[in-house]
Amino acid sequence: MRHYGSWVLLLGCLLSVVAKAQVQREEYMDWGEFVAACIDEANTEDNTSQLEAQLEQLEEWHEHPLNINRVVREDLLRFPFLTSEQADSILSYRQRYRCFRTLGELMYVRNLGYDDRRRLSLFLYVGDTVRILTPDKRRWVGGLHEVVARLDVPMYKRAGNKDYEASDLLENPNRVYLGNGLANTMRYRYSWQSDVAYGLTLQKDAGEPFGTYNTYPYDYVSAYAYYRPLSRRWEVWAGDYRVRMGQGLLLGDVWLSSYAVMVEQLPRSQTRVRSHKGTDESHFFRGAAMKWRHGAWELTAFASYRRLDARTEDDTVRSFPDNGLHRTLSECNNRRAVGALVGGAHVSYTKLRGHVGFGFVYSHFDKTVFPVPRDYNRYYMRGTGTAGFSFDYAWHNRRWSVQGEAAMDGKAHFASVHSVRCEVDQYLSLMARARSLSQRFVSLWGDVSQDNGQVQNEHGLMLGAKFSPLDKVEALAYVDGYFHPGPTYRADEASQGWASGLDVRYTPSEKWALRFRYKLKAEQQNVTGYDGMMEYAGTHRWGLYSTYCLPSLTAMMGADMCLSTRQTRGNSVGWMLSARVRWQPSEKIRLQAFAAYFHTDDYASRLYGYEPRLRYDAGFPAFAYHGVRGVLTTEWQVCGWLSLGCRYSLWHYFNRNSISSGTQQIDAPTQNDLTLQARFLF
Repeated sequence: MRHYGSWVLLLGCLLSVVAKAQVQREEYMDWGEFVAACIDEANTEDNTSQLEAQLEQLEEWHEHPLNINRVVREDLLRFPFLTSEQADSILSYRQRYRCFRTLGELMYVRNLGYDDRRRLSLFLYVGDTVRILTPDKRRWVGGLHEVVARLDVPMYKRAGNKDYEASDLLENPNRVYLGNGLANTMRYRYSWQSDVAYGLTLQKDAGEPFGTYNTYPYDYVSAYAYYRPLSRRWEVWAGDYRVRMGQGLLLGDVWLSSYAVMVEQLPRSQTRVRSHKGTDESHFFRGAAMKWRHGAWELTAFASYRRLDARTEDDTVRSFPDNGLHRTLSECNNRRAVGALVGGAHVSYTKLRGHVGFGFVYSHFDKTVFPVPRDYNRYYMRGTGTAGFSFDYAWHNRRWSVQGEAAMDGKAHFASVHSVRCEVDQYLSLMARARSLSQRFVSLWGDVSQDNGQVQNEHGLMLGAKFSPLDKVEALAYVDGYFHPGPTYRADEASQGWASGLDVRYTPSEKWALRFRYKLKAEQQNVTGYDGMMEYAGTHRWGLYSTYCLPSLTAMMGADMCLSTRQTRGNSVGWMLSARVRWQPSEKIRLQAFAAYFHTDDYASRLYGYEPRLRYDAGFPAFAYHGVRGVLTTEWQVCGWLSLGCRYSLWHYFNRNSISSGTQQIDAPTQNDLTLQARFLF
């Protein structure tokens, strides 16, 4: 009898998985269009690794949507494009009418615009309103299990994978990679609704060893677990996770960091913990975290210990490389070279339309951190530890939103950031954001979308507006001016700069959209070879895009241009024509293609763009010099529990005989890559 009961339970689990897998989606936006918009809006040049990790997380939420009839406020606030007011409006509408019968009802929710509704359709679905009490054992094993395996196969050989004479390697052992050119990623994910989740990620990058040099057997191993009881008064995370506190002065995990995103909505003054599920090997904590709520009070606490990559001299840490690559002997020697203990807590009180919060973060290293002295790093953290305290606040009503944070490090140096936004009417919104970061302020884990790499040595003011001058036309504009009172990496003296942009979208129908984008960034930098002299270096970027959507076909045409300027030398120009197509002839097959022709004078005038990729692969390239790019991906849903994917990509340069340099060099003008992927659901 017990034997048959086990089979009945297993059959019930499988049926529940199939039912969940067959949820009817109402997607009003193509996923590729959403990712392309994120890349266009983000500060691509400065946040490549962070942006890739965030897009991986967003895609996982897209693959596992939430039931809009069961979500709570915390679930909605995890989406970076949704404000707290919009989340409250969605829940208020659901409470008033008891449930959503279709996502089309979002058009009746106050504060939700057309773009907001389209984005939400990628992450939500309409499901049952009944919540069935489920035993804890079933919640931990009876949900959705997912396994994704990916293999990247290069059809070329880099310099680091070539064979060398023993005498050559004795002179330079770091010219050869310790592993082959294959890259492999394995992911296991489990989820029960939005209350229980755990998973494991294994990755070997191209050139990294497998099963040797202390890789067991993969170079990167990451695991996480999350639990929230039905009462939802507390949550707990274990393993790898990320934390953001207040506005990010002490702990920053800025989502889709860009000026355009800040104009559309202010960065939420909210302490957030989320599991680290991606392949970013640097920007996360490892340990445990918890969040507890009681009435208007909320307490978040975390503790982390992990070994960080570091370049060391004896027992002194000189720098922290964050690319996560361990291909050569020197890179392997840097692997996990220093231990970091980090802990902190944040308590907040929320009432009606506002909240206040207090936070604390402490960091300690088991080796002395002392970067090689330079003018620009004069006030970087030195020693074995640092601490910081912060106070954050937020207040809003139907028209106004005000929020900010002030922080002090362990040596009483200050930093602050404050923002205000006004919804003048349904056609116009204005915002302003001021930041003042002391030259001596130390924050190892902070991020407030500053221009400087560190959260220090910067004062700035940003102004932005979003408006609809005509029917079906929406425009966004911003300008940000900043000043560095001390030296920076590219300027040996005090310097200044600014950034501005204009984004205009014309949507004559649900099928066709036209977009124009312009960005300018200019800042003072050193003049090479002339000590004490500085010049303005600027980058202008233009883009014109047309998107046409049908139920089974989406096509995009784009034209991009870049002008790089410096006062002491000639300008460089780059331009690119591109096309992207997504075709789904049936429910089981999806094809995507991308083609581009680009021509730039140098790397300074490089361009960026989105090209189709397989699931959970969020990388994107820079287009520089003179060549063509082609990508073709296909995905086949073999059955309800198995899908297969294949991606082929090609680079060909007309003005180069080799690609890249150093150990990454390819002695040919052409680069071909093949990616194979299998996805299992059970």
